[in-house]
Amino acid sequence: MIKNILHILFFLTILTRVCYGNMASPITEGTLAGSPLTSSDINILNEKIYIKAIDYQNAKFVIDYKIKTDKSGTQIPLLFYAKDFKDNFNVWVDGISVNLQQIPDELISTKDTKFQNFSESFNRENKNENESGNSESVMIYWDKNYGIRYNLNDLKYFELDLSEGEHSIRVEYVAFARSDRSGWVKDYSVLYSLYPAKFWKSFGTLEIIFDAENLKTEVTTNLGNPSNGNLSGVAIWNFDKLPSEYIKINYTPPISEFANLLIAIDPIGITLIFAILLVAVHLILIFYRRKKNPSQKIPWIVIIGSLIIPFLILYIYIMSFEIIDSAIGIEAGNYHGYTILSMALYPIFMPVYFILMFLLDYFLKKSFLKIKEQKNLN
Repeated sequence: MIKNILHILFFLTILTRVCYGNMASPITEGTLAGSPLTSSDINILNEKIYIKAIDYQNAKFVIDYKIKTDKSGTQIPLLFYAKDFKDNFNVWVDGISVNLQQIPDELISTKDTKFQNFSESFNRENKNENESGNSESVMIYWDKNYGIRYNLNDLKYFELDLSEGEHSIRVEYVAFARSDRSGWVKDYSVLYSLYPAKFWKSFGTLEIIFDAENLKTEVTTNLGNPSNGNLSGVAIWNFDKLPSEYIKINYTPPISEFANLLIAIDPIGITLIFAILLVAVHLILIFYRRKKNPSQKIPWIVIIGSLIIPFLILYIYIMSFEIIDSAIGIEAGNYHGYTILSMALYPIFMPVYFILMFLLDYFLKKSFLKIKEQKNLN
């Protein structure tokens, strides 16, 4: 019988969710994008960034630029970096849709690259080659001493015959929010790099608008207090210089009060509550079993309970993470490490528990035998 019980405990352990062993990175980067590189023939007079949270996982970006060209003719005014965006990356110039292109390798393979007027951006000697010898990335230098390697597939440009003077450019795309699931609830953030704007020929004014009306939760940002509006609705910031190297807007989805209560109790607290109940039931059963048969050597309830209860306590500890995650719902982080390894404590926990129950039963046995003897004497 004891052998069968041990087999059951073993298979219950194996059936415990393997996902608790997931130790991959808790960070999902989301869409990586930012201000474009600009030709040295272009002045950017104004940049307006409108960000609307569609839901917790996605945000729509609408970015308007007012530019001024120093020359007329076919040219590449802006070069965009956009990686892992959700929907199409669309661009309009003066209200007319333009087709974006990926940079062919040949455009950066010669000294007379079309991007040579992008100051300190493309240098032939800095082009990267992978192990197979095919050029798939390029080193873009923001200045003489700082550069970043980009995958060519993530760089997009367009060529257009522009007249000298002012023009408007609009960019639209839907981005994936960055997520961090290292906590109980996923923490989301919308990111947009302003760093390339440091190297524009000129920088006029910057307006940032964040629409949080679809988010029913607290929002924080690195931009400081908005000039108008508020972070629970529509917030507006106005700058005449770069406020930071990037825009970061953070928010965490709300969860139920029950889920918050379970998080406050913690898996250890949940385990402790169940452990007290299990041990109390076991003590009661030992008490009544020993009272009923004071002369029995070791009641089966002591042995069986000492095998099962330590396992159940450890099992409840493991499953308490799933209980809390289930209460949180789809926004649960589900990142708890190798909690199943707590079962390694069973060979230590079980003998200690058995000794305690054995000693308790021993003292109960002596007490009940003494009571029985006294009754017989009377």
